[in-house]
This record gives sequence, structure tokens and C-alpha cells, in this order.
Amino acid sequence: MGGELARLMRRYFAEVATFEADPRDADEYFRSDQPFDETLKQMVGVPVRCPEDALAGVEWLIDLGRGCMIDLSGGSSYYNVAGSIVNELRDYLAKEVRS
Repeated sequence: MGGELARLMRRYFAEVATFEADPRDADEYFRSDQPFDETLKQMVGVPVRCPEDALAGVEWLIDLGRGCMIDLSGGSSYYNVAGSIVNELRDYLAKEVRS
């Protein structure tokens, strides 16, 4: 049964959003040992078993690569191609998940 990776990634992004919305964000002690750190560790090695997992994985790559290696903002041709491919892959997988 699939969906475990997608579930973990949804939880991770929700935990990060909660953390970033908290005014204690600037506090050094608050920044250490957050729930999303444990969720991140749990994602390592989780197989992609369904289109939903694959879509979550591509979304992760897009988020991680934004402003870096996956960019469509007119930077390097290599970054533009990487951004184009990963975005097209995401759109394709999103159609599969909806079907």
C-alpha cells in the first residue's frame, strides 16, 4: 500500500509552517529539536509506491531546489531545464493522482 511518503511529507510541511508562524522562531533554543526534524529522518528510505508518493517527492524537489538548481526565473539554461522538467513531471503526476 502506498501513500506513506506523501503522508510524511504533508506532515513535515505542516510542522515547518507551524514553526515558521511561531513568534519564538528567532529564539535559538526554540529553533533546536523541532518535530519536523524527526519527520525528516523518518522520510529517509521510504519507498515510492504510488503516484501520490511520486508527486510528493517531486514537490519536495521543487521546494528544495527553488532559487537554486530548479529555477525558471531566467537564470542558467541548466536550471531552467531542470525546473521545466520537474514542473512538467509534477503536473503529469498530479493528473495521475486525480484519475
